Amino acid sequence: LFWCGCKNPNLPIQTAELAEEATFDNLFTLYEKITLTYPAGIKFYILAGDSRCEEVNAISPVKTKEYVRSLKAIASANKYNNAFEVVPLSLLYEKYRKDFRPALDIALARILDTVEKSDYFELLVANARKNIFARDLSEKEINEKAVEMVLNNKIDHSPSAILILKAKEYLKDK
Repeated sequence: LFWCGCKNPNLPIQTAELAEEATFDNLFTLYEKITLTYPAGIKFYILAGDSRCEEVNAISPVKTKEYVRSLKAIASANKYNNAFEVVPLSLLYEKYRKDFRPALDIALARILDTVEKSDYFELLVANARKNIFARDLSEKEINEKAVEMVLNNKIDHSPSAILILKAKEYLKDK
């Protein structure tokens, strides 16, 4: 199960507490019901989005590490019978990024190649522009917005944004 890697930064308490414990209590009720039907039971892996909160929401690594530590403490309570394991996403990223990144690059290259060769490429480019900028923009306006996004550290790595970049390269060659 994906779990956020921090609290709302505007809250006075930044560690896992009663709300998280109540959630674990509810999940443990499900664990008990499953165990009655399936004696081998189930284990819930809680994927705490620590590095995602740091990168996407600009939350301090100190806050995310403390939150994940406190979440692990609650999840490992004896009353839960080892039903939960909290795994920070940063550990998974670190472990699998070497294999994942090349595979992702190959997949993206294949997708972009297919899209660029599509009969609907121009329509896809127009739709991508509307999705990112909410309206049609001139090439100059797109460049200005892209610079603004970089300066404000709001770089979009979505397929639409990648398509826009590829479309701009394609249109320059025409």
